[in-house]
Amino acid sequence: MTVCTLSLEAQVSMRALHLAIDRAPSAMMVVDAAGKIVVANEAAKRLPKVVPGRPLGDATCSAQSYIQLTLKLAIGTTTPVPLRLRFDTTTVPFDAWRIDPLPGLDGPLAMVRADPSRAIHMRPAPVSGSPSEVAQRLSATESELDHLRREARRLRSLAETDRLTGALNASAFEQRCRRRLQIDGNCGALVFADLNDFKPVNDRFGHAAGDFVLRETTRRLRSRMRSYDLLGRLGGDEFGLWLEGVGEHDIHGLLTRLHEVTARPLTWRNGDDEVTIRVTLAFGSAAVPVDGDCFSSLRALADARMYLEKKRAHVRRA
Repeated sequence: MTVCTLSLEAQVSMRALHLAIDRAPSAMMVVDAAGKIVVANEAAKRLPKVVPGRPLGDATCSAQSYIQLTLKLAIGTTTPVPLRLRFDTTTVPFDAWRIDPLPGLDGPLAMVRADPSRAIHMRPAPVSGSPSEVAQRLSATESELDHLRREARRLRSLAETDRLTGALNASAFEQRCRRRLQIDGNCGALVFADLNDFKPVNDRFGHAAGDFVLRETTRRLRSRMRSYDLLGRLGGDEFGLWLEGVGEHDIHGLLTRLHEVTARPLTWRNGDDEVTIRVTLAFGSAAVPVDGDCFSSLRALADARMYLEKKRAHVRRA
């Protein structure tokens, strides 16, 4: 895992991690599941042969099987696991524990830190400069960390957002719904919505008009949803909604209000011309727990009910 092969989000995560541990007095290393050193602080780099990008086993005389087994145990738990590593003639006790996947990285990592409480005598990094200069350097480091944290949050938001509408994208919507469903005793409704008569808008007025309809439909849906509900664009002219705490007896009235607000005529301005566009949404819903508590089954049921509603709407218009 070299920096050049990492995504921008992953590079930001690794840079923030490096800044967080670099000045620590104890030797600290971040190791991936294969045993390769991903990040090492200045104290760790003073140990013989500790080089980021190389396997931890290459730097120590300890048995490879012992290192791999300990790292496997560490990544499998958040409880620190003891790890004794021999560097030339010196044995250094460490603790190792799991770091959950960082933004931009797929798998978990292990933090490996020397334990001063077990008689570790490390030579501290010399601190040069006047007290004001040291304070200034620390302030600059904190400022850079804050910037990196903000950048990581921005990149995560971009990765989860549909660029056209600002709603969640399909993957982020599903992940967040699944997390809601994992909460014991939680109830709510999964809703699928599909625009009726959307293709003629693109065919008659062009894709710019179609994009306008999608953005305005998203805005109108949000206007009738609460801040803790979820709204996603699933692709094309399909939307997904998670309505927190809404039961089977409440859903009909709520969907009626959503239908009313989205069915109002839209005015699209194309240069000096104004065009009135009329579209409606077909909704299908599945409520938790009456219709189940598994995302896949709720999705299939809501989708089937949505397409049944689309057929009914087509018959009514005919």
